[in-house]
Amino acid sequence: SGEVSRVIKERPSNERFQQEVMPLISTLTQTARAATINHPSQVENWMNQGFLYQSILSVMPEAGDQAIRSFLKANQLEPYQPQHATELGKLYLQRADEQRKLLDVKEQETRLSAKKSFETNLLEAQKWLRLAYNLKTDYYPARYYLGVLYERQGKVAKAATELERILQMNNKDTGLAFELSLLWYRN
Repeated sequence: SGEVSRVIKERPSNERFQQEVMPLISTLTQTARAATINHPSQVENWMNQGFLYQSILSVMPEAGDQAIRSFLKANQLEPYQPQHATELGKLYLQRADEQRKLLDVKEQETRLSAKKSFETNLLEAQKWLRLAYNLKTDYYPARYYLGVLYERQGKVAKAATELERILQMNNKDTGLAFELSLLWYRN
C-alpha cells in the first residue's frame, strides 16, 4: 500500500490512475479481504484492511465505510485495545472535515445537510476517542485526536489542555509544541 500512497500523492492523470493505480488498489483490497475471510479471528488482518481502506480515502471516498467496518471488527475481537477505537475516531474526524468544507456553500439545503453530518461525525469521533482514552489514559494518539476533536468543536482552550498533557508526558515532540503554541495564540 506504500506504492499506492506514493502514486496517489503524485496526483496522476485520470487515465494513468485508471491504468496503473486502480488495478493495484483492486489487488490490494482483494488480498486484504481474502485475509479477513480466511482468518476472521486474526485482529491484524482487520487492522491491515482498515489501514488500507483508510489510505485510499482521498481517491475513493466510499472506502471510508469499509475502513470503519474493518476497525469495528478489530474492536469487536479486541475491545480493550485503544488503537482500534482511536482509528475509528480518526475516521469520523476525517468525515467531519469533509463535511466542514461544505458549511460555507451558498445552497442552503447542502449547507444544512453538511452541518448535520458534520455534527453527527464529530459526535461519533468523540464517542470512539473517549473510549480509547478511557481504555488507556496515557495513549498519546487518543489524547492527541481528542485535542483535534475539541478544536473542531470550537473548544480551543480544551484542545490546548489536551496537547499540554501530552507534552508533559513527552516534552521532546517539537511538532506538538508548535501546534500547542498555535492553539494558545488562537485562544
